[in-house]
Amino acid sequence: MRGAVAPDAVEGALLDVIDRHRSLRSRFLMEDGVPVQRVTVTSCRPVVRERVTDADLGEPLAALAAEPLDPADGPLRPTLLRLSDDDWVLAVLLHHP
Repeated sequence: MRGAVAPDAVEGALLDVIDRHRSLRSRFLMEDGVPVQRVTVTSCRPVVRERVTDADLGEPLAALAAEPLDPADGPLRPTLLRLSDDDWVLAVLLHHP
């Protein structure tokens, strides 16, 4: 995203979308050896915010993609990366069956 970005507003908008969709708030847990779906009231994971340089952008994106998604943590892994005051990256890793 380029230009004047309000990170709190970006995070709020993303959380609003998550709040409207049960599937984005669902976790899958094992209970007595049986998988069960649990829907949380709010997002399962917080939006991670990091400041990075343009030259180092690949490192946090690669780390985000390399970390296995745990169904118990929910289907989303959102990260907001600040490259400069007017240059941002919103990366959302999504598990979708």
